[in-house]
Amino acid sequence: MDLFLSSSVKPLLKLTTPLTNCLQSHLPIISAPMAGISGLELATEVSLAGGFGFVGLGYETLEHLDQEIIDIRKKFSHLSFDQLLPIGYGFLVWRLEEEEENLGIEKIEEYFFKLISQIRCIWLSFGNNLARWIRLLNRLNASSSKSEKCKIAIQVTNVREAEELLNDHQSFFDILVVQGSEAGGHGLSTGTPINAILPEILGLLRSLNNSSKSQPIIVAAGGLVNGNHLAAMLALGATGIVCGTRFLATPEAKYSNQQKANIIASKSQDSFRTDLFDILRGTTGWPSGIDGRALRNQTVVDYENGVDIDVLKAKYTEAVKKGDASRVVTWCGASGGSVTNIKPAQHIVQEMAEEAIMAIKNLATLLG
Repeated sequence: MDLFLSSSVKPLLKLTTPLTNCLQSHLPIISAPMAGISGLELATEVSLAGGFGFVGLGYETLEHLDQEIIDIRKKFSHLSFDQLLPIGYGFLVWRLEEEEENLGIEKIEEYFFKLISQIRCIWLSFGNNLARWIRLLNRLNASSSKSEKCKIAIQVTNVREAEELLNDHQSFFDILVVQGSEAGGHGLSTGTPINAILPEILGLLRSLNNSSKSQPIIVAAGGLVNGNHLAAMLALGATGIVCGTRFLATPEAKYSNQQKANIIASKSQDSFRTDLFDILRGTTGWPSGIDGRALRNQTVVDYENGVDIDVLKAKYTEAVKKGDASRVVTWCGASGGSVTNIKPAQHIVQEMAEEAIMAIKNLATLLG
């Protein structure tokens, strides 16, 4: 049964890459698992349009998954129970480690086993021991009776991290997401632009081709908001792209209307890297060297003017209660200035595909 029968935008366009073969999607476009922002509605709409959508679990507890799995099945009611749902879940490994202290590893394994039996991909990022959690998923996948196994995507922010995982012959994963420093939200404070880090990791992968370990496919992330970016990353050797910021400006994203308006009004120079918002929110469990790219706002201005941190925390807490987007964080990538309107997620996916295909065709004319 065709996944796309219930889509309001027919995915007439198709770009086939190793990523689309892996995720069984029509297009090599992934919506990022943005914590607290990319929920079930956004992820579903991206998948229905031919891309592949991720839900970002973020700071919610694993118990939240029980009801969500039921809700996902309702969204894709035309699929049989034996079929994995065309959607993914993203997990912050440092948050899983906190959950382990509260629930115990057995309970976490129970939740993950439910999940890998239902969805097509799990994404892990930002942890001090990613390999341990990859091996856990490998073991659960091996014990599943489903003929189709849940795919595993791993995000890295530097070459050293990628090299360690690729050389770990006990950890098997399907997709390696390479995040450049342009990415909105959290990333490496001293990160490298995607145009530099992507070729380096692709070169590393080629050097390991003689390894007995099967190699993952490479996906690019960081400041990628349109079809020209997709075409460029395919030309560099990626099999697809991850988009976060572009999907923030959709009706389906969980940002407030004012936060979305802030993104649309922003220019490329308006986003910057900081750990200020994590300090104010109390979300400071990130691995060393990780901060976030966000839009500059009144909170930042006050901080730069020397306002006491406790005063800032009180103001921030009040702003969250009031939904004051002039003070609460709006995560946004370096290409936010190219996001100029709010559109449904399905339309964005198709628009990106059309633009990428046009760019590829235009480049082909240069061959004479």
